[in-house]
Amino acid sequence: MKKLFILSASILLVAGLTLYLYSRMVGAVPFLLLAALFYWLAWRETKKSGIKNS
Repeated sequence: MKKLFILSASILLVAGLTLYLYSRMVGAVPFLLLAALFYWLAWRETKKSGIKNS
């Protein structure tokens, strides 16, 4: 439950930061932050499921 709360809070924080930066006309930074977040989530899921390159 605690991990879900931390994940939800971090997604909301990044989404809020993305909207703020996008409204300040710094459009590339939010996309970079979102790409980093999605990469981290994909990396975590890959490690959790044990998928290995062959």
